[in-house]
Amino acid sequence: MIIDTIDRLGEYAACLPELKKIGKYLATNDISKLPDGKTEIEGNDFYVNVSHGKADPWDDKMFECHQLYVDVQYVFQGAEIIGWLPGGCLSEAVPYDPDGDIAFLDGPATSSASRLLLSQGTAAVFFPGEAHKPSTRISEDSDQVVHKAVFKIRMAPEKK
Repeated sequence: MIIDTIDRLGEYAACLPELKKIGKYLATNDISKLPDGKTEIEGNDFYVNVSHGKADPWDDKMFECHQLYVDVQYVFQGAEIIGWLPGGCLSEAVPYDPDGDIAFLDGPATSSASRLLLSQGTAAVFFPGEAHKPSTRISEDSDQVVHKAVFKIRMAPEKK
């Protein structure tokens, strides 16, 4: 997991060279003008999902993880909390869906999860297998609207 400002993500290219592509994309595209939903950048190998709305209460969300894609969660308006746990701490509560590349997780370790504040201009990178709980409120009574982008970078070949 990496957390930093969006303009510094390219500094982690030694770990993940594709992070430089995000900077190039943002330099030539106004992400706030994209419609909600999926926008392909390089087909299914590199795309972005844009969403906006109110974040959910912490207890209403489940941890998730992916097998094929890195998630780069970028908040460009508002703020949210994202939970994080190292891989292997939780068990599948909802089995892995290969079409969506997602499994939902649960277990006793959820109570000790790190809670990371993603404010405007920050991003968090989650690698395959890392449990994360995105889009939760910064406080229980918060009704702040969050506008965010989740860049998806394929790390494993597509199964045929």
